[in-house]
Amino acid sequence: MIELMRRLNKQGGDVRIIAMDLDLPDVDPKLITPKELERLEALEKGRDRAMAEAVLAARRGFPKSNVVVLAGNVHTKLSKGLPGDTKYTPMGWHIAQAVSDAISLNVEFLGGDAWVATEKGVGPTRMKGIDRGNDPFIEVFPKPRDGYHGMFYVAKISAAHPVHAQKDRGESDQKK
Repeated sequence: MIELMRRLNKQGGDVRIIAMDLDLPDVDPKLITPKELERLEALEKGRDRAMAEAVLAARRGFPKSNVVVLAGNVHTKLSKGLPGDTKYTPMGWHIAQAVSDAISLNVEFLGGDAWVATEKGVGPTRMKGIDRGNDPFIEVFPKPRDGYHGMFYVAKISAAHPVHAQKDRGESDQKK
């Protein structure tokens, strides 16, 4: 996706990418103090609001532009609540309170691997999907359903490993 954005810019497009997520440390809860765990849980609870604020700030910076947000389905939902957590307030809900014409699409896929955090850890995880063919498509619902205006089917997915910044990037570039 980032490479596509680079190509669009080279062709004269005006595309910008922003980072919107919190940089939460990847720690084993069993290895940290109760006070630190409490602090991290508080950060996680404010995560969707913080992501929404980052998106809304980018939108204010470019008021004539379309804003496309790519995030997990749970985060892009425009309505509150999840099975097992009726109080959960996703990023999409926060954005919809500020942007009356916000549209959210639930991503569906054929299956494959995704880089996710689970109770077993963080990393590539086999994901089951729904077979709707090998070609991506968008379906718009007649009226919003389950917090989404439609569905974006992307066919088979594959895990992309996170990119980690090099501490001395300039120095390593000079050595090449």
